[in-house]
Amino acid sequence: MILRKPGAKTHARCRAALACAFIGLGVGVPAEAAERDSPEITRITPEELRRLDQHRSLVKTLARRYAGSQIAGGSLQDLRALQILVDRAGTRDRRLMDFAEPSFSDRDQIYELQSIGVVLGDVIAKQLSLVWVIIDDEYGRGRALLHEATGYRVFPVTMVSKRYEKGIRSDVHALYEQVAESVRAADAEHRRSKRRTNPPRRVSGSGK
Repeated sequence: MILRKPGAKTHARCRAALACAFIGLGVGVPAEAAERDSPEITRITPEELRRLDQHRSLVKTLARRYAGSQIAGGSLQDLRALQILVDRAGTRDRRLMDFAEPSFSDRDQIYELQSIGVVLGDVIAKQLSLVWVIIDDEYGRGRALLHEATGYRVFPVTMVSKRYEKGIRSDVHALYEQVAESVRAADAEHRRSKRRTNPPRRVSGSGK
């Protein structure tokens, strides 16, 4: 089911919020690029839900093993465990888990980091009222989070892995706060736009 195909008006409302987004790092889509691409946004499919659950299962295992904690799913407390896992990835021979198999590859490493991105996305979704969707644009088809009221969208799955590939350390809490600030700004602009479009009606006096 197609949720929407955002047009220029939708993205113009989000311009202030999206201007601070980092291109290519999954934190958000600049309004200008969103208007140009005009992607198709659809509800997450059962198959994609299963894939997300596989990512979550892996992170739960990693968190128990290396962070000594449980992943609650959507809780701000999960950010602490995710940070421990991210830091471990940057200091331990390019991998999180103690695999004995020599077949463990960079691709496996990226999968683990993307799994961390999924769980970070769950926190963003629950705390900031976003929903998982599928976005199909000129760059391909991928999982994202959508703020339905404003059209703001973010790509948490690659937030951590893209930074890792570029040699950038990920501060998980800072990433969350950056998205939260963008969502709040987009929502504020959306509300202002609605007030400009539908100004309050004046109440007629009693005639006295």
